[in-house]
Amino acid sequence: NNFLPNGGDMLRLNMAVPPTPRNSPDFSSEGLIQAAVLGLTDPRFNTNKDLQNIPNMDGFPNGRRLEDDVTRIELQAVSGAVLAAIGLWYDDYVPGSPNPVTPQLVNVLTYSTGITRNDAPFQETFPYEAQPWAGTHICDCEEGAMPVETNVPGMNLKTSQLGMAVPDMVLSASPNPAVNATSIRYRLAEKANLQLAIYDAAGKPVKLLMNKEQEAGSFSIDWNMNGLPKGTYFITAKKNGVVTQTTKVVKN
Repeated sequence: NNFLPNGGDMLRLNMAVPPTPRNSPDFSSEGLIQAAVLGLTDPRFNTNKDLQNIPNMDGFPNGRRLEDDVTRIELQAVSGAVLAAIGLWYDDYVPGSPNPVTPQLVNVLTYSTGITRNDAPFQETFPYEAQPWAGTHICDCEEGAMPVETNVPGMNLKTSQLGMAVPDMVLSASPNPAVNATSIRYRLAEKANLQLAIYDAAGKPVKLLMNKEQEAGSFSIDWNMNGLPKGTYFITAKKNGVVTQTTKVVKN
């Protein structure tokens, strides 16, 4: 309910709608599209008017859940799935037919973007989203897959199209904070001897992850943190013997 004289539209989140537990068998990445299906077809929900209790009513666009396939939901909505849910059937529906689920409606409801899960796990703390990929590699999105180094057309690691210099060394870790393991991503603008080492908050060496001649490009290496106490650690990158970058990782 837009009861405030704010002079414009704003994103709304209905706090009266209970969240659907992630481990519920009714949880779906299709948000309100799936809520509409359950509300119309499931006897648990189509015998009363308590819409807020239908699973996934907290999903996009009523709420914001990282798992929601917003692209698929929006395309299905534009294609008329919501109109069909309230009785405005598709053009191939024959008036009087006992079955309003026509081939056109089935095509929309079964449409998929082809992406069923995120290719990196969500973090357990804010901001929850995984560290974005650098854009200089391709991930095959299989479980536990590592980035595949590639030459992306138009991408130059040394100089951007705006003429601004790109750092010779880029280092990041995700998830961060981490519990048992984190993935360290690094990018080199040119071939160099690279050393990645872990230090604790007191500056004491914990582990040498790698020390080798590394080609230019984007890469990833996993760090298993099992057995280490909770606290703050530092990943230090040395390029040709010179410390180039240090990033902090928190173990929960």
